[in-house]
Amino acid sequence: MQRFTGIFIFGFIGVVVLGAIVGGVYFVFAETGASGNPNSITLSSSSNVAEYKGFKISLAPDQVSQGFTVTLNSLAAADFQKNSSDPSRANLPAYLTPASAVYTIQTNGTAPTLIAVSIKLTNDLINDPLIDLYAWNGTSWIFLPGQRSGDRLVATFNGVPQAVAVFRSGPTIQVAAAALDVNQTLGEVSSINVMGIGGLTLQANGSLNGSLAGGFTAGQGYAVMPLVRAPDDDGAAVNAFLADQKARTQLICSYP
Repeated sequence: MQRFTGIFIFGFIGVVVLGAIVGGVYFVFAETGASGNPNSITLSSSSNVAEYKGFKISLAPDQVSQGFTVTLNSLAAADFQKNSSDPSRANLPAYLTPASAVYTIQTNGTAPTLIAVSIKLTNDLINDPLIDLYAWNGTSWIFLPGQRSGDRLVATFNGVPQAVAVFRSGPTIQVAAAALDVNQTLGEVSSINVMGIGGLTLQANGSLNGSLAGGFTAGQGYAVMPLVRAPDDDGAAVNAFLADQKARTQLICSYP
């Protein structure tokens, strides 16, 4: 009878341990979501930030839709450089070199119209004046006007990009520029590769008044770059514009 009791107790303990193990496995998978992907994070209005290996995205609470999920991954800079068949690598401008891992973003649910992204900078990048954030939108790399915040480079993006990375700018072709203003006539342009076109005036709310000067022709071997001037108000409009994030975003979004 004692032998039978010992076997029974041993078997009972074994069932309890096995149940705890199975329960633990279930608990882990339940925390990572239905897909079981540990990089997949479901956001909410009260938990609106996702972070992965130094890369962070955040949404305004009112921008988080029900059940919105992000999956974050990364590709080392060296591996990205070798992957020449990928469109994001094939369409990288020659003057850009990745200075961080390339972080990819996949989403499930209604995407927000605006997100903030940031990448933690390594010690060798914190004081580097040649680095900037760029986002891959599926067809091209877009410069993200960002700012330093401690050891992070922070920027906003309209919508959700497919990838984000820190890039270092290298030397490009020498620029020979000229400006064409309203009521001016375009002269000899054979030695010019950038033409600045005037006629626009910045307003304090980020909008633009006026229209571009005429008299230039696209496809003539020079790039066309709109020039935005400040009104003659002792810097009041510029100061108001620089202090207003919404105004800065409006101006940036005017030229995708």
